[in-house]
Amino acid sequence: RYIDVPDAGELVDEHHEVTVSMHDARQAFPAPTLESCGFTLVEAPTRLREKQFKNEKTIREVYFPELQKLLQEVSGANLVHIFDYTLRETGAASLNARGQQNQPAMP
Repeated sequence: RYIDVPDAGELVDEHHEVTVSMHDARQAFPAPTLESCGFTLVEAPTRLREKQFKNEKTIREVYFPELQKLLQEVSGANLVHIFDYTLRETGAASLNARGQQNQPAMP
């Protein structure tokens, strides 16, 4: 996870509770842009279905080209090269929820 630091495993990470305010960026005004916030929100449906995201061949052949096209359109880049991705899958029930059931970000 860090260069030259042995990985002790996900479940031994230290967690510290911190209260934060979360907001729905879809309702932000003015809307976030790459120039103002370093990110932007776009509606971008994919042809993949949820179960297909576990198939590396399908991800590379269908999803990567979709992302490349989208990123070129949104950023104006001439070339987009996807060089890495993480397929998040774990046997732990919910590492981020610290043993709690997943809850919506906002009620």
